[in-house]
Amino acid sequence: MSAKQWIARWDTAQTTEVNQALAAVTGNHNMHKKKRRFPSSPFGATDAGQEDFRGVPLKQSFIT
Repeated sequence: MSAKQWIARWDTAQTTEVNQALAAVTGNHNMHKKKRRFPSSPFGATDAGQEDFRGVPLKQSFIT
């Protein structure tokens, strides 16, 4: 798949959910700890067994 195809598979609601979860787990969002859980990918897993978040447009960096 091309980069455009990876990005195009994510709808606005999915992108929003991932970015809110990312903000929560990185501590950059005022959210109760019970809600600080990263969502499962709607696209399953990669061949390597990792959650498939390829192409999701991230709104913030999670690397410190």
